[in-house]
Amino acid sequence: MNTGCRQVEDNLIDFVERKVPESLQRAIEGHLENCPECARLVERFSLVWGDLPKGERFTPPASLWPKLLDKIQSYDEPRLSGDRVFEGLMNSLRPAAIVLLLIFGIFFGFHLGNIPERFPKAVQPDDVDPHLIEEIFVTEYLKDLQDFPLGSISDVYTLYEIQSLDEES
Repeated sequence: MNTGCRQVEDNLIDFVERKVPESLQRAIEGHLENCPECARLVERFSLVWGDLPKGERFTPPASLWPKLLDKIQSYDEPRLSGDRVFEGLMNSLRPAAIVLLLIFGIFFGFHLGNIPERFPKAVQPDDVDPHLIEEIFVTEYLKDLQDFPLGSISDVYTLYEIQSLDEES
């Protein structure tokens, strides 16, 4: 970005409102004749800027500054010593409360992990053939996945067998 483009961007609002010095006005107009990007920027901005409603000048009431100064001074006034003691106590107890909550959470989690199970784990006899268990599982729980049309993407996914690295070699 050259200095002419920078001048246009820095003085865009003043240029559109014709509030720049005459020398800068001529310099920007000369740059706009040679730079189509800046000319397009000024043209688009002036269209938008002209459509904006001009705001009314707002003058604050005379009581604004004294009230504002009173509020600022009230924050700067020293607080009572009891308030400072309470704030100090709360600031020192907050980390202790957090640590106690963490310790309680750890012990509660440990206690939940040691609760005896209400139902014993399913014991599988050693003499049952694992292929029979697999066949029962497939026929009972995966029977809906067996009726896909041959060659469909669902059929490819259900028949795809994952091989481990040991089986490949």
